[in-house]
Amino acid sequence: MKQLLSLIVLLSSIILSLSFKETAIAQWQMFHKDERHTGLVTEGVGNIPLNGLPSKRWEFKVAEPPESNEGTRTYRFYSNFPLVDLDGNGSAEVIITGPDLEPGRDRGKLQVLTTTSATSATYLWTPFEGNAGGDWGCSDWFDQYAAATVNCDDEPNPDIVLSAKRGVIRAISGISGAVIWEYTSNRFTEAGPMIADLDRDGVSEIIIVMGLPINTGCTPDGPALIILKSQRDTLNGQLIREIEFPNKLDSEEPAIVDLNPLGGSNSKTIVFGSWSNINLPDKSGSLYAVWFDLTIDSLQNAPARIDSILLEQIAQGTDGEVQSEEIPVFRSSPMIWNFGDGETAIFTWMGDFTNITSSRISAVGLSYNQINQEVEFTPKWTTWYIPIDTVSWPVMDWKPTVALLPRPGRDTLIVSAGGRGSSLGSQSGDYGYCTDSAIGWVGAFKPNGEIAWANRYVNEGNIRSSCAVADIDNDGRYETMVAFGCRGMFRCYDDSGNMKWEYQLGTNSSNEWTQRSICSPSIGDVDGDGSLEVIVSAFDGYVTCLGGPAASSLVTRNYPVNDKWNLVSVPLQVTTNSKDSLFPTAQSGAFAFQGTYIEHGVLENGVGYWLKFNGNQKIQMTGYEIHSDSIDVFEGWNLIGSISSPVQISSILTEPHDNIDGNMFEYNNGYRIASEIEPGKSYWVKAKHDGTIYLISTMAGNTKIKLSKK
Repeated sequence: MKQLLSLIVLLSSIILSLSFKETAIAQWQMFHKDERHTGLVTEGVGNIPLNGLPSKRWEFKVAEPPESNEGTRTYRFYSNFPLVDLDGNGSAEVIITGPDLEPGRDRGKLQVLTTTSATSATYLWTPFEGNAGGDWGCSDWFDQYAAATVNCDDEPNPDIVLSAKRGVIRAISGISGAVIWEYTSNRFTEAGPMIADLDRDGVSEIIIVMGLPINTGCTPDGPALIILKSQRDTLNGQLIREIEFPNKLDSEEPAIVDLNPLGGSNSKTIVFGSWSNINLPDKSGSLYAVWFDLTIDSLQNAPARIDSILLEQIAQGTDGEVQSEEIPVFRSSPMIWNFGDGETAIFTWMGDFTNITSSRISAVGLSYNQINQEVEFTPKWTTWYIPIDTVSWPVMDWKPTVALLPRPGRDTLIVSAGGRGSSLGSQSGDYGYCTDSAIGWVGAFKPNGEIAWANRYVNEGNIRSSCAVADIDNDGRYETMVAFGCRGMFRCYDDSGNMKWEYQLGTNSSNEWTQRSICSPSIGDVDGDGSLEVIVSAFDGYVTCLGGPAASSLVTRNYPVNDKWNLVSVPLQVTTNSKDSLFPTAQSGAFAFQGTYIEHGVLENGVGYWLKFNGNQKIQMTGYEIHSDSIDVFEGWNLIGSISSPVQISSILTEPHDNIDGNMFEYNNGYRIASEIEPGKSYWVKAKHDGTIYLISTMAGNTKIKLSKK
């Protein structure tokens, strides 16, 4: 079955990868080169153990933490980190921007980390610190938005493009960290750059939206869509187009879709949204589609076609209809996908900019009308409340984008998350602030807008992180990963919404307020071992790399067995798990107990087996250590296995609670009461009810397995 599922995922990955640029290793360039903003990794798989936990490969301090709980309101560490092979060594570097800290502190550096081994990282080059840009009477703002990568000079390697809040766009050499070119817009910038070949000439352009500060004391130029050349042009400069818009554009990288792929007479279409004019106020918040008629002239001079639909129109007639007192705003990156009925933009937005509980998720069809020569919008659905445990929760999803979750043999889903940090409605600036009123949710929608699954959390929430999707444990299915702003838990879910594991972030400080994470996870191969790793950050100022067991952690262990019958298990994650390869000297088959004895030729972690040997001896196994396992048990007697280190029976957790009936027993030429689970052995345990037993060693660190039956 696993092989069949893997084949299905492989075939779907081949289809999906047509939307992605091919790379030698798995890299993460969302939301800056994945034109559709899927948040999905289709190249490569991870090696986190099945039913196991991620290992902390390394961590690296990139900033000082906030000095108080109040300081979390302005600790803007929310950039997504591109993972790209800058130096051509076969592993992806980690490109870090931000955080934007309080004045007078270490702020806004561009830092690039490269792995020196599977378990360590260092700087590729000295961190870049640029000047802030224009000054319009605003606060002191620095680089903080996520960077993008594209070749900008004569060297073959990719370079880094990033924005500063004061309107400066810079290209930085990926090899040396030197400035290649710099463009000053004199506009307020609250988004990272998007990379796409708009006119299909083989050279990528840089697309970025420019915002407008709410602070009336600031006086930059107004909102605009700006398109720049990626290659350095010392003669004519970098600017290709500058198109002004009436309302604030921010916190989003535009999505790109080809609505005219056959004729090719039009450019690709740039899709993004805007705020309403909150100073009037009005309801002019819109979804825009911008394209250029290339039959008339080049991208630099062709007429710009701007089509739009009001957010109010998108939600009309749905349960998310904009109310008379609301002022809708759009401030997330849209995802675009064809679910079989044409291109569809899916995005989150706020029905009212002062109230986070007014947020919505909408789907709008996009098509090009050849006769009218315009992009047409077809509202499909808008959701405001999510039914969770018989209670309808508001979406509360104002900034995270949505992601794509393919499922073999079932509907592809749309995953997202949201929440709030306090009871206040308006929380636009409270980035990491948390109170006991914090709530959050993680959920998935079907293509028609129906809820597929959802999980809610109390005293956790304020989720600003976008979801990331990948097959992180090589089980033939995709997992969804997301970080929680409040309490800093990083969680992984299977494609049915069951939590597989969680990892506590922000623990490199004794202060609770550093346990916050609003940075979207990045997924790629950062050490060149052929497996995916996950990069996350938290308010303790550290960037952390999570993955499966590092190649350097491959171990060989000897496990003693006695003459005649033994109760044994497989305490390592092994590459070959046949009975004959693991126990070549055994004189019998391997018998597991499932209400009756059943012989098995292939052995599993967590299961106990009877095996017979001729004489006392040691069995040698080579594999990766297992620091935790969740083992299903049935009411009555069960034979369970072990993990790689001893576990005191008194420390074992169960679901339901206190589910072990009496003592556990081991066998050594006769039964006796056991006090600990030893690696390589197995044990009899009687369960009061069907449930799960959790074996967790101290090596599991910050990671926890969900205490619920699988």
